[in-house]
Amino acid sequence: MDDLEKMVDGNTRMVIVDRTTAFCGFTFDMKEVSRIAHAQGALVLDDAMQTLGAVEIDVKDDDVDMLISGAYKWQCGPEGAGIFYIKQAVMDQIDARFRNYIWADIPGMIPFADQDHDVLESWKYPPVNNANRFSQDVTIGPALFGWIATLKFYEKIGIKNVEERVNRLGTYTIDRLQDIGCQVTSPTDPKKRHGLITYTTGDYDKDTAFFQRCAAPGRCMKPIKISMRALGGIGNLRISAHFFNTEEDIDYLIELQKSML
Repeated sequence: MDDLEKMVDGNTRMVIVDRTTAFCGFTFDMKEVSRIAHAQGALVLDDAMQTLGAVEIDVKDDDVDMLISGAYKWQCGPEGAGIFYIKQAVMDQIDARFRNYIWADIPGMIPFADQDHDVLESWKYPPVNNANRFSQDVTIGPALFGWIATLKFYEKIGIKNVEERVNRLGTYTIDRLQDIGCQVTSPTDPKKRHGLITYTTGDYDKDTAFFQRCAAPGRCMKPIKISMRALGGIGNLRISAHFFNTEEDIDYLIELQKSML
């Protein structure tokens, strides 16, 4: 955060961060990011793709100006849908370059069926005063129904319960990896990460071999879904422990990794 504060100055117009980084799981304190940016008159765009669905997010408490995320990843929803949040107070500061009929504040129905419908004259209305002003209308309709079902499920189990379990599994994963001598490249502080944990055996070839073994376990053997992700020398093997995982899942991975060190 000290480095971020040094880089943001009066010439900064917008601060854009991945709330949780995909390559090591570091999770920003977005309230602090907003404080730093707003002190210099800059806006904040929060990319919460790797966070939403794993932890509780309060955009108003964090004071972010915009937030984007997709329905999949940690939300466990289908691809093809997503959200865009923007403060009403900042909407007029941004010119939505893309236009379609959703953005126009038309009284009544969309005028497609009007006898005098005109591609120019019929759309001389101000933009709507909500996030639809920025919609590119590329959502896949059926995905919305799947996403709604996902969100109802999340409401049932409670995002607080999800967050607590994800963080606990993240801690368990870190402890087990360190027990067998692997180097964890994610933050160990639960306040700075959740269940997205990256690590390395210390040998790139061994990391690659383990990844390939997990991806193609062989006949009648249990597959393990992990990723290889690295950036700037940080990361490598990535485990994403979500609420549906168990300690036994992690133990199975650890024992296999231990056998290949």
